Amino acid sequence: MVATIAFGMGIDKADIRSVYHYNLPKSLENYAQEIGRAGRDLKQAVCEILGSSKDLTVLENFVYGDTPEPEALNDLLSAILREEERFSLSVYETSSMYDIRLLVVNTLLTYLELEKIIESTGPFYTSYKFTPHRPSQEILGRFDAERAGFLRSMFSCARKGQKWFALDLDEAVEKTASSRERVVAALNYLEEQGDLELQAAGLRRGFRIVKRPGTGEIETLAARLLDRFQAREKNDIKRLGQVISLVCYKGCQTKYLLNYFGEQHSENCGHCENCLSGKDDDPVAAEMFFSNAPTITDDLRNRVRAVLAEGHESLTSPRQQARFFCGIRSPKASRAKLHQHAAFGILKHISFPEVLSCLDNLGLSRSDLE
Repeated sequence: MVATIAFGMGIDKADIRSVYHYNLPKSLENYAQEIGRAGRDLKQAVCEILGSSKDLTVLENFVYGDTPEPEALNDLLSAILREEERFSLSVYETSSMYDIRLLVVNTLLTYLELEKIIESTGPFYTSYKFTPHRPSQEILGRFDAERAGFLRSMFSCARKGQKWFALDLDEAVEKTASSRERVVAALNYLEEQGDLELQAAGLRRGFRIVKRPGTGEIETLAARLLDRFQAREKNDIKRLGQVISLVCYKGCQTKYLLNYFGEQHSENCGHCENCLSGKDDDPVAAEMFFSNAPTITDDLRNRVRAVLAEGHESLTSPRQQARFFCGIRSPKASRAKLHQHAAFGILKHISFPEVLSCLDNLGLSRSDLE
């Protein structure tokens, strides 16, 4: 079986004899959970990691690539604070507009809730799609005059597509002179009765502004939020380093892992690779893992310059450019289909900080190229 890190979710299989990590896990917490799928019947199982420094570079690059740019963070924060007291947003649209990855937008909203700036009022859908399983007259015939009139008015708002009818909730609420809750309840009821197949669309998250910082406070808040993201980046890189420490450890790896989780064991396990091979209980310098780290050659620098000279609208800052060359998709670059560009990911084997430093030194901003 070949699986992602979600392997085992909802699966009750006790006799898994082997777990092979084809790539490095993101943290020791992840690793412990993933190898915990093996040997649940208490019989012997084998767990192996097939990791290399290339895996580490890819994982680190995605961590660095998630940290938002200060300008984008400031722009999004200012936009949120200009909203009315109650507002909603589409995380997908927000991600695309400010070139911030989806997960990072959600994290930012969580940080603002922790700062008591906003408060969630819950998610909701702005539209629904449905495919009727019965003629409308047959459906309407089962209801009294008032309910049939309501459904008839609701159905009249639906726009027919190739397969689905699309229904805008705001339009349906206005035309039926009913509440959003009644329209949604009616659609769900009809689906339960087998009258139609229903799909929700246009997910938005609702919020209420609890506190509006003053002009001077906004800059302080933005800096504090950026510090949170940078601290998270630093912590995630540290967690990756802990995985490398386990991989490079010469002593009992089982004892090392148990000690990490607070289970102090003085005796070696006797069954891990290092115990069986009789290696001494000495740590190996993690730097050995990076002894052959690749660097950016002159040929690659020239290719980078050539791409930047093309003047792509979605590659206007060093961090946006670094994501592109490291093979990390961003909302703007994806919309421009730059992941199909021949140079996408040409520096994915190079560490993100080194790529970012190279681009900073090249100094080819948008204004330079115009």
